[in-house]
Amino acid sequence: MGTPKTFSLIQHRESEKLSKLFPAIVEGFPNAGINIAAEHQVLWGLIGDNYQRMVKDRFTFTDMPYHGRLVGNSFENSFWRWCFNGFHDNRKLDVPSDRFEAWNVEVKPYVNEGDFILICPSSETMTRAMFGVTQDRWIQSIYDKLKPLTKKPIRVRYKPRKNGKSGPQVETVSMKEELQGCHALITSASLTSVEALLEGIPVFTDVPQHCPTAWASNTDFSKINTPDKLDREDLLFNLAYKQYSISEFRNGTAYEHINRHIYN
Repeated sequence: MGTPKTFSLIQHRESEKLSKLFPAIVEGFPNAGINIAAEHQVLWGLIGDNYQRMVKDRFTFTDMPYHGRLVGNSFENSFWRWCFNGFHDNRKLDVPSDRFEAWNVEVKPYVNEGDFILICPSSETMTRAMFGVTQDRWIQSIYDKLKPLTKKPIRVRYKPRKNGKSGPQVETVSMKEELQGCHALITSASLTSVEALLEGIPVFTDVPQHCPTAWASNTDFSKINTPDKLDREDLLFNLAYKQYSISEFRNGTAYEHINRHIYN
């Protein structure tokens, strides 16, 4: 489709995060503005009427990243994902390894077998958007699907939330700790799937079109006891090219990569 000529960054209300992110995008992108008439809309999260604005080829979704999440008030070097046409951009792009290598993380070998299965639901808002049911109802549907297939214990980890904040900065048990001894992680669209693959834990999903780990995730639940150990390399390279720091948005680096890889 080619890079859109104009971008409208949709902001429904005052937000500390968007007050840092959106001005940086305006500075680094030609013809981008906040709440302007434009060819393409940039939507942050599922707030306001953003879900209704998700029109094919007319929107990009941005939210928390796959690595380098905001911690405290360190906005400048925090990363934000940039996903064309969906909650996650699951196309296989031909991109190099350099941005992933800059994460400086270890990709552990897949585990042979673990002791339990971990269900990690998406948020209540995201679950309702994808399935039209509550988070707990989705968890029950996954439990009902797994129970006849495995004798392994099944655990659930909800997204940590406290005092209006969510994610790693308010967790009492880290995701890395939670994954110790895990056999497989089940999710719909949670970013925990990326952490699981880095730790060598196979991932299953019931909505591969929305899952951030896309083609590196199992979809055949009958294989829950012996998951396929799918290649992760290209996926991780892709994820690194689908997120950028605020400083990269501001200085034009993000626009350069997005223009080259995302829209063309």
